[in-house]
Amino acid sequence: MLEMAASKAWPDALEAFIGTRAMDESAIISYLAPLMDWLK
Repeated sequence: MLEMAASKAWPDALEAFIGTRAMDESAIISYLAPLMDWLK
């Protein structure tokens, strides 16, 4: 994907790689939830 994004717009590379141009941040938010709780 990174190699493709060097020559194409990143939304086009994302669509070719995962099938959609939309990004979903829920996985990273879930992954970082324990850290956010600790920081609060």
